[in-house]
Parts: sequence; structure tokens; C-alpha cells
Amino acid sequence: MASILVNKSRICGIIPFLPSKSLLQRGMLLAGLFGGSGKVAEFRNALCGDDVKACFRAAELIRERNVEIYCGDNATLFRMLAPVRLSLEKSTDYILSERLFLRTKEEIEFLSAVGAKCVIKKGDGIVRVSISGVINQNPITVDCRKTSQLFSGFLIASALTGKKIIPVGNSSFGYAKMTLGALSKYGYDCITDDGVYSLFKKEDKQPASSVFIENDWSRQANFLVAGILSGEVFVPDLPVCSDQSDSGIFDILKNAGCHIECKNGGILAKTGDFDRILCDASKNPDIVPILSVLAVFGKRTSTFLKIGRLSAKESDRILGCMDLIKAAGANCSLENDTLLVFPAVHGQKADFSPIDARSDHRISMAAAVLGAKTGNVIIRGYDCTSKSDDRFYDDFRQLGGNYNVIDLG
Repeated sequence: MASILVNKSRICGIIPFLPSKSLLQRGMLLAGLFGGSGKVAEFRNALCGDDVKACFRAAELIRERNVEIYCGDNATLFRMLAPVRLSLEKSTDYILSERLFLRTKEEIEFLSAVGAKCVIKKGDGIVRVSISGVINQNPITVDCRKTSQLFSGFLIASALTGKKIIPVGNSSFGYAKMTLGALSKYGYDCITDDGVYSLFKKEDKQPASSVFIENDWSRQANFLVAGILSGEVFVPDLPVCSDQSDSGIFDILKNAGCHIECKNGGILAKTGDFDRILCDASKNPDIVPILSVLAVFGKRTSTFLKIGRLSAKESDRILGCMDLIKAAGANCSLENDTLLVFPAVHGQKADFSPIDARSDHRISMAAAVLGAKTGNVIIRGYDCTSKSDDRFYDDFRQLGGNYNVIDLG
């Protein structure tokens, strides 16, 4: 397992653009569905990270019959694609990691309950899930209490079949809004009547000739916090008014009293004192790790509400956040679905034992930012950032991040 030692660093400069992973995946799948392989090919130069590359290959095959689609650890791809392929009446073999299979067992059981035939075969560290048949319900009630990704898949399927969708719960519902925004680029609109969603094609609306993908708030949040803790950074072309749920970090940081502002179409963040972090983790699970690092250095106790769903991300992200907090020399308390982070006491010695990234890209990125602030942070399995961003550590180093690859034996 690859490990690095991150030394105290000053992170300064202009942060390179990285297209939003969430928007890219929706854009590629819809391009394959409504525009064909030629439209999918237009995204080839935007491929950065394992998830996006897997989605690109899936988008090329989206209308083909009897195909094998590699998902790996990409939950968004599996949850969105399965309803779409069923709506096209296409049989599909999905290749999932063991972790992703455990995360999506409930969704697989749900698809079986509404008419799909699901056959599961395990072996060699992967799980093959063969899904065929058709959805036999209308309307379709989708559980959104833990994630809205399956709901997004059914929204896209509704554009093809006209079936109505009823969501129950609203976890990370901003991502469903993102899906509807992507569908509108292809001429589809949504009617909501008493909680029932229906998609239809507007005859007078032509598909967009090209689709612009915004800068990625989830990734750039790490560099914004790095600027607040140990330098000054500017992220160009990062819109505050965005369908990306993680754009909510701007208000979270602003309300905490951090030095962050809109400037020339981008965001400027720089070092300074701040009060505390208040965050609804159910809305922004991907930025909780980096915010938990920031919370350690606040003046007062920070609060993360509805933290429970983080246990079923790429890792048990709650434990990952607690590792980060401990490594920074601070304490925390987990009770009744709420995580409290108590500020580090000045002069209190940090725990410099290695941080296990837990194969979770968000934990690795947050640990790097912590290392830049405190120094002497060892990250085991740091290179799992390739899931979403295979150049994160290159950019980190270019901006002043100081780290060395080490052998822990």
C-alpha cells in the first residue's frame, strides 16, 4: 500500500480547473442515450479519474444489447444506469467491487421487487450482477432517504418510458435537481404534481448543441480549505449559483466567518481565524471530511448533523473523519446522528500515527490538507484519489504541498 509523509506547507496559487464528476457522468450518459457515440466522444478530453473513465465506457454501450459494464466502486454509475437499461429492455452484466455490492444491496433488492430479474455471482474479489427484464410498476416509488442516485436513474428512465416517479425522502436531493437540469439540455421538462414526477419532451425545445460542465465544487472544496488553513488560493470559474450540492460549502464557510469571497467569477480563500462549522451532512456528504479537518481549528465546537449516512460511502466515512480529527490533536463526540468536533487545544500534541485513507478519495484529500497545516501527517493508501481525480497530488505539489513517498513496510 503506497504511503506518503506530508510536511507543513503553505498552499498558494490559482487552482486548475477540473470538470464536475457528477455533471460529467450525467452528461456522458445522456449523450450516449440521446446523441449517440459521437456525442459521447466529445467528452474524451475531460476524462480524469476512474469513475469518469468507467462512465465514459458505459455511455458508449448504453443502447447496446447484452453488454458487460464495469462499475468498480462507482455507485452513481450503477444506480443511475440500471433503471435506464431496464427501461430500454436491455440485459446487462454489471461488474461491482465487493464494497459497492454491499452498498447497493437494497437497490438490487428493490429492482427485483419491481419486476427486474437479478442474478448475483461472487468471485475473485468482484461481484457480477446480471439484471434483465422490465419494470412492471407505474408509478414507481423510490426510496431517497439514503441517496437520490437511484431516483436520478428513474428520472432519466421516465424520459424514455413516460412512467411516473414518486420519491420518498430527500437525501442529497440537489443531485436530482442536477439530473433534471441535464435532461433539460436534451429538451426534457419535468412536471411535479403532489410529489409525483413526470418527464416529457418539449416539442419546441431543441437539444443543446454542446454541454458545458462546471468546475468541480467537491474537489475544489479541499483547496479552498487549504487556503483558509495555510495560505491563499483562487479558484477561477467556480459559480456560487450551481446545481452542485457541494457549492453549499461557500455559505458554510462564509457563515463560519472564514476569509472567503467571490471575485472575478471565481472564489478567493485565504488564511484567517473563524468561529465554527455548522453542516447538515445529509446534504453534503462529500465535503464533510474536509470540513471536519477545518473544524479542528475553529474557535468553538462545530456541529455536523445527520451524519449517519456517511457510514455507507466509499468507506465508513464517519470513522475516517474521526481519524482525521484525532490526528490533528482534537477530540470529537458522536451521538444521536450528530458529530461534535471540539477545537484543538493550543499546544496539545497531535497524533502522528498513520492515517488510513480507507480506499476513500475524500479522506485522502482531507488528510493532505491537514498535513499542510500541521506537518508530519502520514497517509496510507493516499493514491485512492484516482477514483475521482488522478492529478490531485500533482496539483497539491504545484501549489506548495510538500510530501514524500515512504515505505511503511
